Amino acid sequence: MSTRAGRLPRRLPGASLVLIGCLVAVVALAAGYQAIATARERARFPPPGKLVDIGGYQLHLRCAGNGSPAVILESGFGMSSNAWALIQPEVAKFTRACSYDRTGYGWSDPGPSTDPVPVLHTLLRNADISGPFVMVGHSYGSGLVRRYVYRFPDEVGGMVLASTSYPDQEVRRIAADENRGERLFLAIYDWSTRAGLTRIVPERFLPTMLRAYLGLLRKYLSEAAAESEIAFLHQARHVQSMRAESARPSLPEEMEDASACSRGFGNMPLVVLTEKWVYSPARTEREIRQAQREEQRQLRLAALSSRGRKIDVDSGHLIPLERPTVVIDAIREVVAAAREAQ
Repeated sequence: MSTRAGRLPRRLPGASLVLIGCLVAVVALAAGYQAIATARERARFPPPGKLVDIGGYQLHLRCAGNGSPAVILESGFGMSSNAWALIQPEVAKFTRACSYDRTGYGWSDPGPSTDPVPVLHTLLRNADISGPFVMVGHSYGSGLVRRYVYRFPDEVGGMVLASTSYPDQEVRRIAADENRGERLFLAIYDWSTRAGLTRIVPERFLPTMLRAYLGLLRKYLSEAAAESEIAFLHQARHVQSMRAESARPSLPEEMEDASACSRGFGNMPLVVLTEKWVYSPARTEREIRQAQREEQRQLRLAALSSRGRKIDVDSGHLIPLERPTVVIDAIREVVAAAREAQ
């Protein structure tokens, strides 16, 4: 024992140095591969729309079709304008439809970490896209849409909200900082993406949530759109922007907007698309009560307008991917109502 104990200290430093050297080499190779792969992806997937200067940096905007009101599509958290690939071409058949990438997402440049609502307003103004608009939002994007309508009511003629939460839920979440778990995940995701590890690790070993999302993209989007979106999810700029959006402290005016939205939107045409509540196999009493409360919140959302209605959708959270026809029909309905009011 004493002989072996005396030898161990002389062997461990050498073994440790070899291990550290191997790890450094792997990380360096992965980071180099990340840079090369990102450059190749940027060349393979050029911007399908145009880049619009909004004051020192550019956002990617793609529009199709003609007519008024123009439909503005606001994506959910972490999603580029590819999220509307199944919807925008169909909406463009009966009016102008525009989607865009928020700061740092997709084809857009990184920029200041600030409230996305006035940024969108500047983008539309600088791109010479004038109202009235029909604003369409999914998930996180639906909250941005509501705040846009509250802040610029004269520019909007109707709304479609998919997989959204009630304004008071957003206020409580902001105040309580309830997304700390999400922030931890994004910090790890950000670090591993910068290091290129998400590219070299087999997909089956990625976190379950990310792996499932990649599978849904492949299932519902075209091959080209899915590959483009998955490429962004491996690129440091896109993931850094996701983390920045999640960690950005909310401004006082954002809290005020979210709270004020619960006061309603008069008689503005509004359709709320509600996802199917998913129970565990046990279907507990707690889940049933949660589902009942959520049903009431969704009804209250539709009641924010005297012309609002709720549509239950047999879908998970990704309604624009899983049930695009339902979204298209809702947009068509709101566009028609907005035209009658013009």
